[in-house]
Amino acid sequence: MIQTYTVQRLLNIYAMNIARGTIIKAEESGLIPQSQRQHMGSIARRGWRISDLPRIGERYGFLAHLDKSLTMVFFTTKGGVLKTTLAYHMARTAALHNVKTCVVGLDLQNDVTRILENENEPSDDQNIDELLDQSDCNIGIAGLYRSNKNLKNVIMETDIPTLSYIPEGPELIRLEKQLHSENKRESWLKKHVIEPLKKEFELIVVDCPPNWNLLVSNALVASDILVSPVECRINQFRNLAVFQDLIEAFHKDMDLHFKHIYVPTRFCPMKKLNSDIRRWYLKNLPGVINNAIRESNFTEEAISLRKSVMEHAPKGIIADEMREVIKELWLCAREKVANDASSKRKNLITTNQNFELNL
Repeated sequence: MIQTYTVQRLLNIYAMNIARGTIIKAEESGLIPQSQRQHMGSIARRGWRISDLPRIGERYGFLAHLDKSLTMVFFTTKGGVLKTTLAYHMARTAALHNVKTCVVGLDLQNDVTRILENENEPSDDQNIDELLDQSDCNIGIAGLYRSNKNLKNVIMETDIPTLSYIPEGPELIRLEKQLHSENKRESWLKKHVIEPLKKEFELIVVDCPPNWNLLVSNALVASDILVSPVECRINQFRNLAVFQDLIEAFHKDMDLHFKHIYVPTRFCPMKKLNSDIRRWYLKNLPGVINNAIRESNFTEEAISLRKSVMEHAPKGIIADEMREVIKELWLCAREKVANDASSKRKNLITTNQNFELNL
């Protein structure tokens, strides 16, 4: 049975501050897709499919479109800090607001790919050529390097029409080694993957492994915004300065211009040290956002169902926290796009003035 979303469910997912009648009138006037009717005895309830939600979210949700395509990279050198969880929620939420989004997986653990991939098993009706074609697609970006494949051939679709992904796989090990022999090896991903994706997608989300390798360097070179989760626990707190120094040194050496954002995670307000660490982050860590997310069974359940926590438990505090974190990240994204546009205009004016002086 195909799951549908009722009017009330939509209001809860997007935290809409509107009346139920507004949704109904929007449907009747063609502003949003037509619902399916679910009959329960003599009562017919409206229900929308997941493929309908992007248009509804675009009109009544909490994320506005960007003025320019943007790449958001998720990376930190500490594992188990909800990095992939955050990357997935950012991508899925954007897609549910009709923001055309592509996730690029660079982690050998395949975490984000396992969440995004379709569970459809091969059918008896398929032939061997079809199965080989599917297997070939799953090699991800490594296939672009080895076989000069078209980028479109390695992009996979999901249940949301505005959400796609390029899967991870063991071939990334070989790709990382092969890139060492490339000229301008840190820029391969930007040139062959990210820049072409920006022509088709509004948001590119890159999920990196927790260990710094050449693929991570490629992701940083291609990034507009770097998002680093920082858990409110003592281990990462102790090693944070080292991570900051590494990022700053790479940022300077490569003359990069990405914006670095920190997101507090695994926050537990009932633990004093946990709360103290978060307060320290807010006071002393440049780029840290105000909101935090905590570890929760609701989030794990949502991911196991291939949904966001806002879809799974939309009225819970965990959904509220995730929603606020995503709003802050999106605000940073819009500010980054606006600042880049402003800098570009200033540089153009300066160039024109210098040209006139030379004349």
